[in-house]
Amino acid sequence: FQLEVMASVAPDSALLITVTKETLIYILFYMVAMLILQTAIFYRMGSLLNQSDRGNFDALLEGVKQFPPILLATWLYTFLFGIGLFLIIPGIILAVSLRFFTPLILFDKATVLESLQRSHQLVWGKWWHTATILLIPLLFSASVGVILSAVVEQLLGASTMLAQEQIHPYMQATYLTVDKLLNPLFYAIILIQYYELKRCSKQSGLTK
Repeated sequence: FQLEVMASVAPDSALLITVTKETLIYILFYMVAMLILQTAIFYRMGSLLNQSDRGNFDALLEGVKQFPPILLATWLYTFLFGIGLFLIIPGIILAVSLRFFTPLILFDKATVLESLQRSHQLVWGKWWHTATILLIPLLFSASVGVILSAVVEQLLGASTMLAQEQIHPYMQATYLTVDKLLNPLFYAIILIQYYELKRCSKQSGLTK
């Protein structure tokens, strides 16, 4: 009996390992592509704010060029946030205070560690103000995603014979699509707040 159970489980385990390996390749490719595109969007928005003539192609090239430091900074940011999240409050504090590493790397040519350190220094005196500003686009994106997902659920539930388990993937796809489409709004808010924090930092330095 035990041999039969092991024989029945072994193929499933092998299939699971194979599917995981195949899926992992696509996940890694997706993460790389999204990080490059995110960096390119940041760079393009920064160019527009600074009235630069750098176009979309230049922004994409910059995204590829800055991929290694942005990747490492993103990993460190996620790691520190994850460690802080065990105590909840430190995680939330770090999530806000370290979030400006991307523009610091792109526009101030900061190293990975410098970008995180300087981001914390910029935000620290205005943490609550910055947290409130960054929370607004996140709440807006989440609200739109939830509303449209509910609409999709109602439409598919009323017009098809699909079960709830079959409708759920469509709801997830709707929410993720809305989230990605509204991401540039979040990036724009980050950039505007970044320049505002730099301006305040310079003024504070002059007054001292």
